[in-house]
Amino acid sequence: MINSRRLVFPVVALLVVAALVGLARVSSRMRDDQRHRAQGETLLRVSNAAGARLTLYRAGPTLGEAHVLPSIAGDTWVARNNLFLESKHGAVRGFYPIPLEGFHIGPDPGGAFAVTVRAPATTSRRWSTSSCRPSPSCPPVSS
Repeated sequence: MINSRRLVFPVVALLVVAALVGLARVSSRMRDDQRHRAQGETLLRVSNAAGARLTLYRAGPTLGEAHVLPSIAGDTWVARNNLFLESKHGAVRGFYPIPLEGFHIGPDPGGAFAVTVRAPATTSRRWSTSSCRPSPSCPPVSS
């Protein structure tokens, strides 16, 4: 039979260590948040499922006056600005506007701004009104 008194110290020690590790993580996260708040940064989350070439720009008055920013990958803290992301997937280019207003003001959970780059469509879908009954989403065809 195990002596329960001999288990008390190791269990208490393990709980104290776990609490200290948790406290250190929370403290580190709070310092990071304070730094990002002071710099007015928003977490930009870019998911590139398409494997496209990505270029981040600071928007200018015209497309020709945009400034290329350092490359990004995954999660990056970015200062308040009007940005856009260009994706190149073969011959197809895509543009994603990224209006950043400040710390934790993004539209996604936690105030982040998420962009998901997907592969371009390989086919186009044509709608046929001949196969549906008249409704608000499928108006009757006038002849």
